[in-house]
Amino acid sequence: MRVIAEPVEALPRRSHKEVMEEIWREQDERGYVRKAKEEIDEYLREIRGYGMSKLRIYLDASPVIYMVECVERYFDYLEMRLFVPDDTLVASELTRLETRVKPI
Repeated sequence: MRVIAEPVEALPRRSHKEVMEEIWREQDERGYVRKAKEEIDEYLREIRGYGMSKLRIYLDASPVIYMVECVERYFDYLEMRLFVPDDTLVASELTRLETRVKPI
């Protein structure tokens, strides 16, 4: 048996902040966040228009993490949308566990 090993150049490490800023810049260029907010607003207006004044909102890990870490980019919008009187927020055990880890 023969083993061949070659040196591999190490990839430059970037901080989590640098990576997130790059992702957010790309999302801004595509209008991703603005479109997502508009779609959510439209959906909630439509649902409430059917007479459903009380909603049960199921949370994924991302909005919970954004709220806990007070991510400026999303915090105000999430606060305005999630903390509506009479709505019930629901999170699964998986969401709870996902919010307890840090990114690699």
